[in-house]
Amino acid sequence: MFTNINLVCSPIIYDRREQILSEPISHNDAKAEKHGKATKLFKEKTKSSKTNSINVKGGDSKMLTTKSGKGETTNVVQHKSGKAKMADDTKMKEAKAGKMKGSKAEKITDTKTKGTKSITAKSGKEKGAVSQPGGKSEKMSIKHTISKGGKEAVAKSTKRTSSSIQSISTQEAENAATQGSLSDIDLSELQKGPEKYAGLTLRQAIEVLIEESERELIPKYLRLGFHDCVGGCDGCVDLENPDNNGLLEPIEEIAPIVEAFKSQYSRADVWAMATLVSADKSLVALDENGELVDERPEGLHWLHFPMTHVGRKDCEGANAMGIGGPKVEMPSNDLTTHELLTFFSDEFNFSTDETVAIMGAHSVAVASRTNVGFGNLGKEEGWVCHAEEYILDNRYYAMLVGDKGDEVNSSPNWELEFVDNTEGIEFVDEETNETEALGPGIPRRYQWFNQDQCDDNERPIMTNADMALVRDLSGHISTDNSGTDGKVSCAFKQEAGKKACPVAHETMQKVLEYKMDKTLFLFEFEQVLGKMINNGYSDDELQAVDL
Repeated sequence: MFTNINLVCSPIIYDRREQILSEPISHNDAKAEKHGKATKLFKEKTKSSKTNSINVKGGDSKMLTTKSGKGETTNVVQHKSGKAKMADDTKMKEAKAGKMKGSKAEKITDTKTKGTKSITAKSGKEKGAVSQPGGKSEKMSIKHTISKGGKEAVAKSTKRTSSSIQSISTQEAENAATQGSLSDIDLSELQKGPEKYAGLTLRQAIEVLIEESERELIPKYLRLGFHDCVGGCDGCVDLENPDNNGLLEPIEEIAPIVEAFKSQYSRADVWAMATLVSADKSLVALDENGELVDERPEGLHWLHFPMTHVGRKDCEGANAMGIGGPKVEMPSNDLTTHELLTFFSDEFNFSTDETVAIMGAHSVAVASRTNVGFGNLGKEEGWVCHAEEYILDNRYYAMLVGDKGDEVNSSPNWELEFVDNTEGIEFVDEETNETEALGPGIPRRYQWFNQDQCDDNERPIMTNADMALVRDLSGHISTDNSGTDGKVSCAFKQEAGKKACPVAHETMQKVLEYKMDKTLFLFEFEQVLGKMINNGYSDDELQAVDL
């Protein structure tokens, strides 16, 4: 055992971390400023606007008040998750009268549409009079496509998507802006093609994209990076593989950036950068009220997930966006400890410690039942409490292991459940409050859930592969009578009529280290993520850079 958790990590890595922390802050701060300027650079053109922030409702949300040069005022309530909703405002409703007749303006969302700025209207259902870029207007249900079992199923949603939200034209946006309804938007931002990113670096362009998504793309690009790099990072994903369900959106969203930088970087390079930027943007701090603030946690000024190599090759057989290509099998979600370590060793040449580190990406992840079958119906909850804040830290490990010296008995308890994803099962979407139904091709699952750790009735989940970090499920996983894989015969903790699963001694100690030392985890996660996005290439096949 040990008295100081820092002393048990690799001496080389520990010494390197101490070296970084002792370096003059000026150099690191300069790098932080360089990488953090994208949104500021992109919005500098709107110098006539001023934004003031005050806390409301006991710190649960913030009111952002924006004044244009003409004196109009727009109120936006900024919630904990970072998502903005348009507050009731008489001037706003008057300004939009005639644009969306009979509709109440609910939200203005800066989306990645072709040469347009979109307005979402709500009048009982998600409908409103909207103009097409060609000048035509019609009432349309706002929809987006969800990939299910290799097929595209259309579902009603208010979520942001680049390919299907209907939009007003640039001219109409200009007219609306003069009336005050878009007074806080720079019209130059309406250029939604590759030309939008002129003058920006690749990193800055992706930062802009993530900020425009209200950070919702962060977990999607971390997931895309992993799925792309299984079998070698080649800028291609086979969406006919149900394990890749849900990846269509991030692929579509980043396509204009791929096009804008195609003379400099391959699509695989751009996706790799998106993976790194997403990790970087998930390093945010919380204020005393639990609100997200746009700055790094104290002591992490040096951590920026740099892009160290370019020159990855795009696969053959995919379309221009990277959909298609080789048939690559994803790892099972029901791996035992030995199987988990073997997969990451064979596929990425990861050590045991590196495998434990990469699994920590689940602190940022959210699960959608309509994609791959894990999660809770109607909600996007994740592996940790408040997962939708998209914060990369060591909470994932704290959910799995207890205190030093009593790692098993003092840990949170988890229970196994069967997840029935039969087509047609109805549920109410918590965000839209609409009744939806599960589509075809979603496999039935077994998952672990925790009912006691979070506030607000959150219900985090874990897969068997997650549990493999702390419990050795070898000989305890089977297929049930319905043909569903993942049934486990032992319990997370000892309970009546069921023995506790054996401890996973190979990985338990590292899980405990990461739980007790967030900085250690983040330092080693940065290293292993950089290694992951170079998978499939030798050093002499890539060009060393510092982006």
